Amino acid sequence: MNTKLLLSLSAVVALVAVSATQPAHAEGKHKERKAHMEKRGPMLLSKRVAEKLDLTETQQSQIKQIFEQAKSETKADKESLKSLKKQWRTLSKADALDEQSLLDVASQQATLKAKLQVKRLQTEKAVQLVLNEEQQEKIAKWKKKKQRKARHHGGKDRA
Repeated sequence: MNTKLLLSLSAVVALVAVSATQPAHAEGKHKERKAHMEKRGPMLLSKRVAEKLDLTETQQSQIKQIFEQAKSETKADKESLKSLKKQWRTLSKADALDEQSLLDVASQQATLKAKLQVKRLQTEKAVQLVLNEEQQEKIAKWKKKKQRKARHHGGKDRA
């Protein structure tokens, strides 16, 4: 009887230990994926996509320059957003919530996110100007396919 109790207790302790480490593990995986995506760079600069779109060397160079410029222009805003997220976490963990500070941080975050979204659209438009009609059509088809796939898998309906 004691062995069954001991085994049951051991199993419960093991389950609790495993479930307690899951969030940290999942966060680590997220950071690894994000680092990989940043290292990989924009999809249009990959060899496979460049071949599928039949991009010229000049187009590839121009697109690379557009993305590098956008990255340098948004770097400070991304760092600020990261800092604001830390502030939010700190404020939200306080015993007494400071509503005004939370509103200020949320407002600053919204402003930065909107600014980054506009820059992303500007970058996309600048890249479109480098592409010919056929290449633009291919990208439009890829986007539609991706949107259908996202909707099919419960993702947001993006227009």
